[in-house]
Amino acid sequence: MGHRFVRNVRRQPLHNRYYMIIKSQQIASMRAKLNVNVETSIINCLNENYKYCIEGISDQMVRDMVKTSTFYAKSFNLKTNYSIVLFGVLMFISAPNFFEYPIANEILGTKLTDNDRMDRIVNHLQERDWEYIRSKYNESIWLVED
Repeated sequence: MGHRFVRNVRRQPLHNRYYMIIKSQQIASMRAKLNVNVETSIINCLNENYKYCIEGISDQMVRDMVKTSTFYAKSFNLKTNYSIVLFGVLMFISAPNFFEYPIANEILGTKLTDNDRMDRIVNHLQERDWEYIRSKYNESIWLVED
């Protein structure tokens, strides 16, 4: 049994067709939902794998810090959920200013895809790099004004 195609369907006049119009409020709402999903993913990853990074920090403060991490990720033009989540998690497990490290900053500035840039940071930096990054921990990075 294959597909049946309907032929000779009478087309509606152009003025009777429905068009999908997305208003700016709808786009803002969709972006907000996406941000919530990304932020929830970062929090879930921290709770499941790096609980020690957020122990003793209030839930509200963690949410605020996660929002800050997504702000910085987007400032490097990261758009995929994977890249934003990984960026956010790295801010917690290494240092919130890890992106200031010259090698990380250089990689973030390349024209690689979002995911490839983040993968390269994780795979290219060695333990001595991460130790240096942790030694330059700058907590003021968490204090971004909206």
